[in-house]
Amino acid sequence: MDKKMIAAIGGVILVIGAFLPIANGGGQSPSFMFPGEGMSWEGLVLLACGLLGVILAFIGQAKHTVWLGLAALALLVWKFMDAKKAMDAMSSMLGDTQLPPELASQMPALNYLGWGVLALGAVIMLIGGAMAWKNSAPAA
Repeated sequence: MDKKMIAAIGGVILVIGAFLPIANGGGQSPSFMFPGEGMSWEGLVLLACGLLGVILAFIGQAKHTVWLGLAALALLVWKFMDAKKAMDAMSSMLGDTQLPPELASQMPALNYLGWGVLALGAVIMLIGGAMAWKNSAPAA
């Protein structure tokens, strides 16, 4: 498969992942891009990274998708650690308290499908950019 196509596929996966849920519970499934409710700045950054990655791949500058893939991956790691820390703090506040099943089902929990698709898109875009970067090096 062509390195430009790999970078473009990574960008498309990143755009799709921005609309997938990143948490479950509480009657809603929040994502980085809340359809109809507004958008978070993180979602806009991920969406921009994905779209710019696709554009760069198709105009022949696939090697620069490395920077977009790294930026998206860094943002994802940062936000995942924040979300994980918030979930851990919430569970430590509850301690060993057993919640009734109807309340326990409404407690927010991380949805690893959304996070996984976002990370997969960023990594694929990074790999496509790295392959393009390697092939654009001058011959010795």
